[in-house]
Amino acid sequence: MASPETPATNSNRLLSLDFMRGFIMVLLALESVWLYEELSVASEGTGLHGLVRQFFHHPWHGLHFWDLIQPGFMYIAGVSMALSLHKQAASGMSWKESFKKILKRCGFLFFWSVLDYLVGPKGLQLDFSDVLTQLSFTTLIAFLIFRWSATAQILVCVGLLLLREILYRFTNIPGFDQPFTNLHNFTYGSDGAGPIGGLILTNNTLYGTANLGGSSGAGIVFSISLPAPPLLLTIIPSGTNVVLTWPTNVAGYDFTGSGYTLQSASAITGTFTNLAAPTSPYTNPLSGPQQFFRMISN
Repeated sequence: MASPETPATNSNRLLSLDFMRGFIMVLLALESVWLYEELSVASEGTGLHGLVRQFFHHPWHGLHFWDLIQPGFMYIAGVSMALSLHKQAASGMSWKESFKKILKRCGFLFFWSVLDYLVGPKGLQLDFSDVLTQLSFTTLIAFLIFRWSATAQILVCVGLLLLREILYRFTNIPGFDQPFTNLHNFTYGSDGAGPIGGLILTNNTLYGTANLGGSSGAGIVFSISLPAPPLLLTIIPSGTNVVLTWPTNVAGYDFTGSGYTLQSASAITGTFTNLAAPTSPYTNPLSGPQQFFRMISN
């Protein structure tokens, strides 16, 4: 007679956490096959369109359901780590042993996240924006403060938020601190989505496109105001005169109507005065006292 089947052992897993993990992974899988984009286009002009838009990120003055996916993923990672650390402590594992284990895990997360984006369209590149990179750092920080009091943990979190705000507000990287203007948001509707184009420089304004982002997450046309390039004033003797020349167009920037003024003074440390409506080339006689010239922006 066959023996009865051995009942399955209790794994002590938190089923609600497993369900949440699986639910989020299914949602991410559906996004990877562009299902939400197709549904957005198909539901345009219907009452379901607002519901479908919940599966897209909202611009930073609101909240959509999709904005909760990554925080939810981070929450799962945090709860899993807490359960694991309690289990390790109950089994007699020391803090040092747990630290080595978490450090190894964070190292693997960081390695694979960097490797995933290492090869780009223009060759090798370093990209630290992946969620795995974020997990590698946040997991380590969470472990280090795990045994602290609730008050200390809250103070650390507030401090990190303040540090992030300070860096965004007061750290200006040359060339990346110019005003950004959103000119058009694509909506997956009659205007299409995912624009792809190069950069165009007109005067001191750079125009371009991004195939993601914007109020609908479908891409934008943007402009960035750039500072004017330096202007070179050249002085060349010509008989009894000197001829002053300066470029009227540098890298697409038109100097003729940009508010630049030619000035002169009798001493380099003296008071410079504007010359009346000069144009390049500008001829000035050598007779009379010495003169110094400069171009300034109004």
